[in-house]
Amino acid sequence: MSIRFLLVLKGFETYLVTTPFAETWQLQQWLNGINAPDFIDDPLANLPPRSFANFVMDVVEEDREEHDNVISPSHRFMREAHGTMMVDDNKSIFYMTKEQSADWKLPFCISCN
Repeated sequence: MSIRFLLVLKGFETYLVTTPFAETWQLQQWLNGINAPDFIDDPLANLPPRSFANFVMDVVEEDREEHDNVISPSHRFMREAHGTMMVDDNKSIFYMTKEQSADWKLPFCISCN
């Protein structure tokens, strides 16, 4: 099972990212090693290797075949997302888990300006 998270970019453009990670410590390790300037410049190009991102948008079911890599906000994978990463207009990166636990040591703010 792969860990997934929501990636929210400027203008609330949202992606569901599926990582190759099976354990939360692997995701934590990757998040701790993010090069903030590179990630802020191009978040999709700086996802973990072997990850993929599906654009999240409202699509009428009959139009779905016209859109590759698009899911709707009600998609079950979104409900199973580990957390949300946000790159805001102030060039800050935040990650918040859906369920806080004592063993999750990553700070909420990865890079704050």
